[in-house]
Amino acid sequence: MFELELLKLAWALTCARIREIRTRDDGEGGYSVVEVAVWIGIFVAAAIIIGGILVAKGRNKANSIQTQ
Repeated sequence: MFELELLKLAWALTCARIREIRTRDDGEGGYSVVEVAVWIGIFVAAAIIIGGILVAKGRNKANSIQTQ
């Protein structure tokens, strides 16, 4: 049960931080350049990982097809 309470606290802090970022008036739509760069990096890394998984699955499937 301790983990659930810790998760609730983390969620509440995250929501509060999002509200703070959205209401910030710095002319950048609520996000700093560093935050945007970090998120883009995360999405690029995820795309590379997913692409690698798909290529590996395709290669394994192609290698498993029997030829004469």
